[in-house]
Amino acid sequence: MTQKLVLFISSLLLIACVSQNEKKPEAWPSKMQEVSSSLEKLIPIIYTDSKFYDAKNKSANLKAIQKFQQAAHQVPESSAEKILGKDPIVTMQLEGLKKNLSSAVKSFESDNLKYSQYMLKSSISFCFRCHSRQHMGPEVHKFKKYNWSQLKMSPIESSELLIATRQYQEAKAILEKFIFNSGAKSTNFIMEEAIKHYFTIVLRAQNSPQEGMRFLTRLTKKKIAVPMVKDNYKVWRKSLAAWSMGTNPKSLKKVARLVEAEPLVFPATLDWRFIDLLYASTRLHAMTRASVGSKKLSKIYLQLGVVYDRLGDVGFWELPEAYFEACIRKTPHSEVAQQCYRFLERNVVLGFTGSAGTFLPNDEVVRLQELKKLSEVDKARKGKK
Repeated sequence: MTQKLVLFISSLLLIACVSQNEKKPEAWPSKMQEVSSSLEKLIPIIYTDSKFYDAKNKSANLKAIQKFQQAAHQVPESSAEKILGKDPIVTMQLEGLKKNLSSAVKSFESDNLKYSQYMLKSSISFCFRCHSRQHMGPEVHKFKKYNWSQLKMSPIESSELLIATRQYQEAKAILEKFIFNSGAKSTNFIMEEAIKHYFTIVLRAQNSPQEGMRFLTRLTKKKIAVPMVKDNYKVWRKSLAAWSMGTNPKSLKKVARLVEAEPLVFPATLDWRFIDLLYASTRLHAMTRASVGSKKLSKIYLQLGVVYDRLGDVGFWELPEAYFEACIRKTPHSEVAQQCYRFLERNVVLGFTGSAGTFLPNDEVVRLQELKKLSEVDKARKGKK
């Protein structure tokens, strides 16, 4: 009996020692804080040409860029699935961010500063797409009080940067100032973009249809009327009311009906369904966190691709193809994979079509050929069903 007790205690001590020696993986939030902190130091450099292009600052600027790059590379992708579910958006955007930053560093080192600056600015959009996705996660490291007007940034750029780092209240403040004050003389397109960005924050990132309703009421009272938007206020109000009361569709089948109510056409004609599409995106993303099989997950990816195809003018233009591809790879040789391929092929071809015709790069041709093969249904197997 004594020997057994000694062995048992020895085993416990051994397990305890091993556990202490094992390195625990870095938490997702702490790594995101590092990304945000390093980005904060880069902002005045990227958006102030006199600092970015000054030869005297080259060494310090490169160091700041590399620090941001290193922070991005240390974000643990595997931790994301535990928090966000089986949603490929995190991996997509992290891979895109790392690729962009690598290109920015190489361009800066070879004195191609203009391209490096462009790539650094565009890198922020990857963070924006993730952090405007849903209300999951805390607001992160707060930026110091910049004098945004002194930086070479539009109100839309400023808001996207703050959204990218989950500083939603600050982003809303900038957009409100623009929409209700300084933006009065701006073009209709920019005003429409600002209004849609505001709705994206309160409805997707903060999950507050009630605040969306208050914002819409304020737009109406202040008579903020933008062509392509003002005619939709009544429909938007109805959609926001349903969202607030929880009477909008919940199941995948019903959400799909909401998404597919109209054929895919130019996004501007779909503005009347803008609020419904934002709702559908939040609901579909939430479904990826549930325990579902591959077949259902592919159908969710299909609907997310369609939603983002229709929300392309809000900054999500890269996402449709990514979700269609994820759908194909999740359940190859299936009918849903065939559907996803048709949407994907159409988007790719349209993206490389201009007045002179369609010119697909060779790598895109190869990618489409691979995905087409993966999407093809085995006729013999299909006939047995």
